[in-house]
Amino acid sequence: SKSDSLYFKDSLGIKKTLKIDSVWSIYENGNLYIQHNGRLLKINNIGSLSFFNESYEIIKAPNSPIAMDQSKDIRPYIADLSNGNIYDYSIESFEKFMQNKDEELYKQFIEIKKKKKKREMIYHFIEMYNTKHPLF
Repeated sequence: SKSDSLYFKDSLGIKKTLKIDSVWSIYENGNLYIQHNGRLLKINNIGSLSFFNESYEIIKAPNSPIAMDQSKDIRPYIADLSNGNIYDYSIESFEKFMQNKDEELYKQFIEIKKKKKKREMIYHFIEMYNTKHPLF
């Protein structure tokens, strides 16, 4: 969502406005969107732990007041849908979460020694966590 408001029709068909930052999430057409930093971002996997990306434009204009390059930066996050907490998609953040929530998975995760492999395995561990701890 690029707007700061949502528009919907109430039960009488009257158009209503709702500020995005006043909602935690919305569910529309089979998709869950979470409000983060004033924007609605699509959840990529719905589960107790859910993964989503925040993308934003980066403007680069080194030494030039006219020519500017625009690119996008993507920052991944993990949302704990059981309590609404949002965590960085990082090894440190994920280890801390697992240490407090699932000792068995935490032990498996810390046994992985290489940082690159750990980062690659976070999504797999999210899936294992969701299997053990279903949202519904």
